[in-house]
Amino acid sequence: MTRYISLLFFISIVLAGCEKEGEYIDTEFTSYQISVVYPNDFSDVANLTVTFDGQNVAKTLFPGKAEQTGTLKLIYQDYNVFEQQVTLKSGQAIQVILLPGKIIKLYSKQDYIPFNGSFILNSGYVAKLNGQELVDGLNYIHKDKANGDIEFYKRSNEQESLVATMHDVSIVADMKINIMQLEETTFIEIPEDEEPDPSSNKILKARFLYLGDEILSMDKVRLDFFVHDDWCWAFFAEPVATVTLEKGKLTDYIDLDYSFKEPDLYGGCTAESYGYSFYYDVVDPVSQMIIADHNNYATSLGINNIPTIDYMTWTYKKGTFILKDGGNACNFQAGLSTPWE
Repeated sequence: MTRYISLLFFISIVLAGCEKEGEYIDTEFTSYQISVVYPNDFSDVANLTVTFDGQNVAKTLFPGKAEQTGTLKLIYQDYNVFEQQVTLKSGQAIQVILLPGKIIKLYSKQDYIPFNGSFILNSGYVAKLNGQELVDGLNYIHKDKANGDIEFYKRSNEQESLVATMHDVSIVADMKINIMQLEETTFIEIPEDEEPDPSSNKILKARFLYLGDEILSMDKVRLDFFVHDDWCWAFFAEPVATVTLEKGKLTDYIDLDYSFKEPDLYGGCTAESYGYSFYYDVVDPVSQMIIADHNNYATSLGINNIPTIDYMTWTYKKGTFILKDGGNACNFQAGLSTPWE
């Protein structure tokens, strides 16, 4: 038994270190941890190869406890290989982010800004901020790239062509940015919606966007809304709502209300009348000239996809409409609208 104790004591002394010409030789070891911060649901760490001076970090114990400087190399699938001279502390966690565009970067909390994005783009289009591709959901961007222009590209046959630019965008931590493509070269930022829900499905909170065209070239137009009794086939005389549209900007919400009931418009209607439709005038707010007249029955709201089934209740709480075709179309945008559940 004494013999085994002596052997263990000898091994302990060797592992603890030894003196050589008055210098202590460190025989301790360190290892490095690997974690992928983004994407936050990443579960394929086993296939992420990390080497430090050519040695696989996941399989190697590195001698000593002091800081070590060497070449860190990161390889994952068809991503661009990351290779950089770094200094690692003993036991340091190597944090990695895998960015859109097949980019691998080292992550540090003080250098990267998290934010959420909603990008409603046509197939084949991509948004980039200072060269970094932006995606739906959570994004991380380096603080040095957080201010600049968002550029929109069309991809075709592995080539990208710039089609539009949104200038002077600033990203701050935990913000949400919403961008929608309207046409091939037209993109708009949708402000965050903080409007409270309507009290019932009799009311639609409606907002409007005006982009202008060859007929409607002024900076602002006004929409005056009129109710049409679909049973009696007649308009009520006075407008029930009005809103001014500034080119390129969403309006505030207005209420379009089905809850009123005015039967017997001409003495021949009943309380069980069929329902109501909303029509509008397009008015130049400077000259007061009516550009599109509701009396011509050409300006029915949401004629492309009216968000109602019975014309007495709404299927959406909030609706977004785009004024087009010289004012003769005010099209419903389901992607920017909120349905009743």
